[in-house]
Amino acid sequence: MRPDSYVATAPGKVVLGGEYAVLHGAPAIAASVNSRARVSAESIAGDYNELCMPGFIDGVWRFTAKSDGTLVWLDSPPDAGAFALFESVLQSVGGMADAGIRLTLDTRAFIDNASGCKLGLGSSAALSVALTAFLTRQRGPALLPAALAAHKAFQGGAGSGVDIACAVTGGTIAYLCDKAAVEMLDWPEGLQVALLWSGKPAGTTAKINQLNAGLRNSAKRASLATLCAEARALLACWRTGNAAELLVQFDVYSRALYDFDRDQALGIFSAGHADVYAAARECGLVYKPCGAGGGDIGAVMSMDSTALKVFAERVRQHGYIALDTTLGEPGVQLDGLTH
Repeated sequence: MRPDSYVATAPGKVVLGGEYAVLHGAPAIAASVNSRARVSAESIAGDYNELCMPGFIDGVWRFTAKSDGTLVWLDSPPDAGAFALFESVLQSVGGMADAGIRLTLDTRAFIDNASGCKLGLGSSAALSVALTAFLTRQRGPALLPAALAAHKAFQGGAGSGVDIACAVTGGTIAYLCDKAAVEMLDWPEGLQVALLWSGKPAGTTAKINQLNAGLRNSAKRASLATLCAEARALLACWRTGNAAELLVQFDVYSRALYDFDRDQALGIFSAGHADVYAAARECGLVYKPCGAGGGDIGAVMSMDSTALKVFAERVRQHGYIALDTTLGEPGVQLDGLTH
């Protein structure tokens, strides 16, 4: 089957609990979102291929692929490492068998139209999963090992893989990094979550490196241990399906994340997150940064959807914007693939 006959898409994600802790043996909870990376192809004349990446960089770049998966660029990339994710995935899956193909890797759904900034919903992981699915024609749980390997190669081994797992499975998941184990979770009846975008990017890798350096000091490990314990308690509470009790546990977890941030000086609650956290507590709501923090996305939670809408308007003064996002979207899909 020619690759110009089907399309692969995969969702982004939001980490609802277990950030940082997931790298140290605790579970993370993540939900897929309705922003999707899309990989498609069309036939072109020539003995080479072309790459387009709308949402990341404008332009078309010609390349050929060797049998070992390495690429030869016929047009100079805009800068070193510009296409590192694409190259990592191709090398991980063994390259492309076809020539005369224009590949389009589209992540425009992850861009804020007004500012042109990425929203921080896991676009690189979603694209990595969609591209891996496109090239291997796999989907479902069988895709996870290949997608994890490809993205770890891109990140130099960093990261937990929760974003990859969520893009593969969709829905809401619990994820254990050391086993790459995924547990599908039911959404608790009555739990309402609104995502707020800070308007600022976050740097995950730098924060992880800073944390690892800080943990060489044994005095810094207590706050991490507490965070891990609360992440486990959060998952246990989620499994009960009791939304009221879960909100209480989310509040406890968010406080542990706040204390962890102060202890490790990571800036998780910077970029306005601390102000929104305080405002939420004044309103009887639960708020936490999602993922690395220090920008990107936060989640405000309640059982009252009207209260969330009112709060979203209030925090505009902090530069935060409510996203029109739905959670629990389907995982990776291959549309048009007949076998």
